[in-house]
Amino acid sequence: MDGWPAHGLVAQIYVEDSDQLFKRAVDAGATEIMPMTDMFFGSREGRVKDPYGTCGPLRRSRRKWLRKRCSEE
Repeated sequence: MDGWPAHGLVAQIYVEDSDQLFKRAVDAGATEIMPMTDMFFGSREGRVKDPYGTCGPLRRSRRKWLRKRCSEE
């Protein structure tokens, strides 16, 4: 996959406000690999590479939002 060098570990970081953390990471020197995107499987995520070459996704789970939305329909 483009932008993903072989590493033994990929940390998936789940946070409340992934958009804010993504912006902070890029402002601090991380390289944007994938912009923040609503994924079909229920999360919002973006991917960054830090100045040392480590890549990782920053995510916010949308499951609560999806459950609430489905129960309203």
